[in-house]
Amino acid sequence: MIRLLPLLALVACNTVHAQTAQCLNHGAFIEGLADRYGERRQMSGLNGDGTVVEIYANGETGTWTALIVQPNGMACMVAAGENFDSTVSDLPPEL
Repeated sequence: MIRLLPLLALVACNTVHAQTAQCLNHGAFIEGLADRYGERRQMSGLNGDGTVVEIYANGETGTWTALIVQPNGMACMVAAGENFDSTVSDLPPEL
């Protein structure tokens, strides 16, 4: 559960981000992420509203992209950045 906290925080703000998100068919989106940035799926989780949150990243370059995938197959980018770190560590209980 502890390692899912950042993912859950992202899901909590997906409604706000989705209003300005870039959306494409899921297959086309992940093909573009692989071709353009060399990103592959690192994790995914099912949201309570039936959407899926996916995190794609390139371990060599550090680029990453977060997608919200709708049940109809549309994927919307809700965040992207650099310096991806896949290190799993315990967070302090107060976080």
